[in-house]
Amino acid sequence: MHIDQLKIENFRNIKAAQIELAERINLFVGNNGSGKTSLLEGVHLALTGRSQRRATNEVMLRRGADYLRVAAETTVGRVRVTSEYGFTPGRVRTLKLNHNPVRSLGELLEEFAVVSFAPDDLQLVYGAPSARRNGFDFVLSTASPVYLEALTDYQRAVAQKNRLLKDLQKTGRAGVGGPQLAGFNVQLVALGVEIMKARHNYLHATAGEMRELYAQLSDNGETVAAVYEPSVADGDEDHWVAAFETALLQNAEKERILGMALVGPHRDDWAFYLGGRSARQFASQGQARSLAIALKLAGFRYLERLRGETPILLFDEIFGELDPGRGRRLLELVGSFAQALITSVQPSSLDGLAGHAGKFQIADGAVAPL
Repeated sequence: MHIDQLKIENFRNIKAAQIELAERINLFVGNNGSGKTSLLEGVHLALTGRSQRRATNEVMLRRGADYLRVAAETTVGRVRVTSEYGFTPGRVRTLKLNHNPVRSLGELLEEFAVVSFAPDDLQLVYGAPSARRNGFDFVLSTASPVYLEALTDYQRAVAQKNRLLKDLQKTGRAGVGGPQLAGFNVQLVALGVEIMKARHNYLHATAGEMRELYAQLSDNGETVAAVYEPSVADGDEDHWVAAFETALLQNAEKERILGMALVGPHRDDWAFYLGGRSARQFASQGQARSLAIALKLAGFRYLERLRGETPILLFDEIFGELDPGRGRRLLELVGSFAQALITSVQPSSLDGLAGHAGKFQIADGAVAPL
């Protein structure tokens, strides 16, 4: 799949832009604050219905504007598909596919696959467990509508259980709410085990490629390993249901005291190791960046295999953050992929791609071809 044309109106600092994109590499050059990151965010918004920066509509709306609109005309296989995101203050945001309203974000994820990388994605290595859960969940939700439905239902059940626990915490009534909590726990176990198995299988399916990609990006020769750490699993996955139920019983009183659900995949984590040592604790910036990129590109290849279509790559200010050796090796990898939109302050860092790329200058929110 690839984007043919992008239209942006009143998004961040971009007042209006209409961009014809190359099918392969597209380079966007400009100073910090010029609108490069906003442009990639707009692409992500149009194709997935969400900002990878987790921004609200009010924040994304250009100052002084009364609406925002981002639209992408794409080719998926041999079919032309138009996707549009719109927002007007005081109204519900609008999503459209081929000019028809979209009922859920899942419809967009079924249609499009996007893999993005920005400097903040170092949180996959250094950050809190929630950063890793969000990263893996987005790939798995793009790969499988079944996973997205299970995750959505699970998160809803956790939220409902938390509200009940908060109510019980405020009232201080012991022994009340048991049947309702038991009902939520039944849902959490059924949905949670489904989520855990999908996460476990994904890591198993991508671990080899992640190691291979890291080796291509790094020149240190260290081994890399990834371990999924579910919060309730105990040994073989055939025993996960029993382990989940046991953990719920063991933590029931603590959950009542704290007023929150403490057990389940919403508390899962992943651990990464370089040369046998914790990457979160000991990885250098260069190592962490290479590892995060390898994780993203392994997800790209997973989606490509599963969907039979190449996802769209968004790279925000990555090459300028890498040393020359890592940057050169990443350029070689990106050049072998499908459509990529890449931003940089330093155009010289992208010389290896410039010969067969669409090139654009961004300044004060205005986009012009070079």
